[in-house]
Amino acid sequence: MKTSINHKLFAGIVNLVFCILSEASAVTIHNASNDFGGSNPGGVWSYLYTSTSDPSSTLNLLDSYHSNGDLDIWSSLSAGDPPSVVKNISTGIIEGLQPGGIALHPGPANQNAVLRFTVPDTSDYDLSIQFFGGAAGDTDAYILLNGNTLSPLFYATTTNSSPLWENALSLISGDVIDIMVGSKGAYDSDTTPVHAVITAVPEPSSSALLIAAGVMFFAFRRR
Repeated sequence: MKTSINHKLFAGIVNLVFCILSEASAVTIHNASNDFGGSNPGGVWSYLYTSTSDPSSTLNLLDSYHSNGDLDIWSSLSAGDPPSVVKNISTGIIEGLQPGGIALHPGPANQNAVLRFTVPDTSDYDLSIQFFGGAAGDTDAYILLNGNTLSPLFYATTTNSSPLWENALSLISGDVIDIMVGSKGAYDSDTTPVHAVITAVPEPSSSALLIAAGVMFFAFRRR
C-alpha cells in the first residue's frame, strides 16, 4: 500500500511540475491575417509605406481605412490607393488573394508597401513569412530588422516563385520586423499576398524553474 501511495504522490508531483513549466513556456502566436483590423497600429502590427522606392526611405503610416465589400483596405489619404495593405473579406479569390488572407500593394510612385511587426516582449521568436505571386504583376520583397537595409534578413528579386523565409530569432521588446513589397518599377497588378506568422516561445522563467525544483525537493524529502 505504501508503494502505491508513493507512486500516486510522485505522479501528482510530476504533473504539477509539468503544469508549472508549461504555463511558463506558453507560446503566443501573432498572425498578420487574423489580427488585421481597423486600427493602425493595430496591436503588434502596423501598415505603412515608404516615401520612395528606396527601402531605407521615410516610412509613413497608412491613414485611411475603408472597405469596398470584398476587401478591407488600409491606404493613404496623401499618397493614394495604392500603396495599400488589404484583407480579402469575401468568399472568393481576388487577384490571387485567398479568402481571409492579406496582401501588400506598392504605390504608383514606386513606394513600397510595408507590414511591420513590433516586438512586444523580449523573447525567442519563430518567424514564418511567405510572399506569393498574386495578380499579373511582379514584385520584389524585403524583410528587415530595425530598418537595416544593408543586411536584410531576407531579399527576393521576385515574389512570383512564392519565396518562403523561416527563422528563429532572439528579439528585444521594441525591435521591429518590416515585411516590404516593392513594385520593380511598374505597380499595376502588383497585389502580393503575404502570409506572416510570428510565434513567441519564451524560455521558462527562473522563478518557475525554482518553484518546480522546490516542489520536487520538498516531495522527495517528505518521501
